[in-house]
Amino acid sequence: MEEMNVVFVLGHTPAIITETLAAITATAQTGVRGIYVVTTFSGVNTLNRHLFIDGVWASFVQAYPQFACCRFSAENIRGCAGADIRNEQENRDMAESIFSVVRELTDEDMPPLMASIAGGRKTMGYYMGFAMSLFGREGDSMTHVLVPEAWEKNRDFMYPGPEEASAIDLVNIPFIRLRRHLKPSIGKASIEALMQSAQTAIDIAAMEPIVLHIRPRRVSFLGRNVEFPDREFTFLQFFAEQKTRHCRYPEKITCGDCTGCFLSYDGIDARKEDLMRIRQQFSPVDSGHFVRFEKAWESRRAAADNLQEPLSRIRTAINRVFGGDPRAGWLKVGNVGKRGDARYGMMADKTQLRIEKD
Repeated sequence: MEEMNVVFVLGHTPAIITETLAAITATAQTGVRGIYVVTTFSGVNTLNRHLFIDGVWASFVQAYPQFACCRFSAENIRGCAGADIRNEQENRDMAESIFSVVRELTDEDMPPLMASIAGGRKTMGYYMGFAMSLFGREGDSMTHVLVPEAWEKNRDFMYPGPEEASAIDLVNIPFIRLRRHLKPSIGKASIEALMQSAQTAIDIAAMEPIVLHIRPRRVSFLGRNVEFPDREFTFLQFFAEQKTRHCRYPEKITCGDCTGCFLSYDGIDARKEDLMRIRQQFSPVDSGHFVRFEKAWESRRAAADNLQEPLSRIRTAINRVFGGDPRAGWLKVGNVGKRGDARYGMMADKTQLRIEKD
């Protein structure tokens, strides 16, 4: 029979452990290898006294002998955060303890993990759920245990007999798994770094790719295609390359609110050679189309004189295909800054953009 580990967040209620284990015998075709508990400092004393000194665990094992070989002792009950979770530091200590235990129990060499969020303060259950989203593997699960009202009101009730175990509802709690989207090195990072990494993973996953197909001069996004004339596609590719090739902060995984790659008129003029290189993809250098394009960019304020019309045509073509869909804004070239000192750039995130020759 396959075995799993079970981890709990608890306050002072040991019955959650025995009730959950009793429910496992009635609902799961699996054994339990080890039991682990994260609790407060005061919870350690309370749980140890009830479970091991007062004999609740020994009594439970007599009723459920399948747990006789289960790894569970006072050493498996980990306390932290002082007497209780009553200030910011204690709350942080508890979060770090939960993350640490879940990280350890979800190592690739460990058996499947069942995490219970039935006990402890609400923040403890939240952190357990978040830790499972960060570290949980396929096959790991999260549960809550529900017992009949009469048992819940009886403070002396610790567990039902095997014949009554089916009266317990072991509710499976679904959760989003981010493990494979995080860098392996992030495992031992701070809580802030873990949260930022998780948010970045979500942001990237939510971004639909924008593909610029060079030869047909077509942009594909959200299952729709927008085709552009040579000149307009040249500007789109120019600003897309500005995002993908000339990012000023490559250490940033996503752009977020960053507009560091946006260019002023002078900045665009300084990259005139990039514009000419891209424009040559569609017309030979001795063709009338290319010569006229090149000549337009020979003036001292070429960008100021020649940028606005193609950008307007780009917006019109996009609006024609996407209508009022606000997501179409990612395709457009926008500007930031005050009038007369604006900087221009593609609104898409750099992680969205793909430039292909087909």
